[in-house]
Amino acid sequence: MDWTADDLTVVLRAEWPPPMEAPYHWYLPGDEEYVFDQLHFHWGAEDLVGSEHTLNNERFPLEMHVVHHRRDLNNLENASLYLGGIRVVAFFFRVSQMGHCSV
Repeated sequence: MDWTADDLTVVLRAEWPPPMEAPYHWYLPGDEEYVFDQLHFHWGAEDLVGSEHTLNNERFPLEMHVVHHRRDLNNLENASLYLGGIRVVAFFFRVSQMGHCSV
């Protein structure tokens, strides 16, 4: 796994050595397979806003993107050249004042 970071973004990438296989998904049976490529986060300087997108016109403090490329296109760079070559699943996070369990 490797990662890069700046003030408002962290990008994580992983490689799975054979015989392991990278996680993948498809939308409907028979759909193309989309292979995990990387995940990254967007956040702001404060705990109120920072997400790249909105949901019902609301911004969130943190947004995570899980990026996948279409398996037959081999990698993210190549997949970015094709319509439908990349799928991104986004997750929004809120900051909570509630206590949390020890890990």
